[in-house]
Amino acid sequence: HVILAASRSLPNFTESAKQASELEGKTDYDIHPEAIADVAYRLESRAFAEGRRVNEHQQLPTQDGAQRWFDNRKYPINGPGGEIIGLLGIAPDITEHMEADGRLRESEESLRQAQRIAGLGSYFLNILSGIWTSSDILDEIFGIERAYERTVGGWQDLIHPDDRSAMNVYFQHEVLGRGKSFDKEYRIIRRSDGAERWVHGMGRLTFDAQGRPVTMHGTIQDITERKQVEAALRESKELLQLFIGHAPAALAMLDREMRYLAASRRWLEMHSLGDVDIIGRSHYEVFSEIPESWREEHRRCLAGETLEMSERERTRADGSVQWIRREILPWRAGDGSVGGIVIF
Repeated sequence: HVILAASRSLPNFTESAKQASELEGKTDYDIHPEAIADVAYRLESRAFAEGRRVNEHQQLPTQDGAQRWFDNRKYPINGPGGEIIGLLGIAPDITEHMEADGRLRESEESLRQAQRIAGLGSYFLNILSGIWTSSDILDEIFGIERAYERTVGGWQDLIHPDDRSAMNVYFQHEVLGRGKSFDKEYRIIRRSDGAERWVHGMGRLTFDAQGRPVTMHGTIQDITERKQVEAALRESKELLQLFIGHAPAALAMLDREMRYLAASRRWLEMHSLGDVDIIGRSHYEVFSEIPESWREEHRRCLAGETLEMSERERTRADGSVQWIRREILPWRAGDGSVGGIVIF
């Protein structure tokens, strides 16, 4: 383990040597701290014992205080009779590679975390072979193991039975047949627990010189929670419209622009509107004769005020007079802001 010769750069990675000649006749323990020398000695011992090249990544301090990474390699040197008579040590500087590798690992981990938070997995499909590869996040979304058959048929088996036929037609005719990007929401049955999940699949094709699709890169995102919220909102809206529509009183719900969101049948009857569809139309378009004093009351309610029950006289567009007992109050959105008004 005694150094016979050294290159010009080696002294810079010792504690104090200035010339390569200063290292001749010394061991690693003479020129390095014990912890660093232990690594070198162990590596040299392996090369002597195994009779082959061995290597290990090692971080060394330089005399100017920097820390550099090296691929510390030890090559056995054989004598005329084949016996090992020494070692050749070579240590390429791999600092930039290690730092880039570290940044890459950090980037990959950040990407994995972002994908996990977003429920977003990625895939690559070789269209010619029908084989696809997937990210760990996509495997979690599908609930599949590494041994799962990743073929087009295997993907189709994961699709909900009620969506499978339509998705097969879409993939074969729209995507492969017409060269369109894949962009579809569909249901799957998660293999691990049999749960029904909604996903949004996207994919971009690449083509050969003849214009035939050969590969597809894409992502698949779990959108189950969004779909559940949308379904709950639809149900809530339908129940609200059903309630208002069949209310025994004249009742209308309007947004901040005084556009109709819902109105009861009694409201339509009382105002002689018949089967006119007023949803989405402005209250002032439907009743252009409404006086400015009433409009001011609407503005006050949109500012958060509630107008208690009171009686009002209104002259209709045809000149007839109508007496109305009414109450106006604001309705509020989920964040507490006024979303519009309700008129009874």
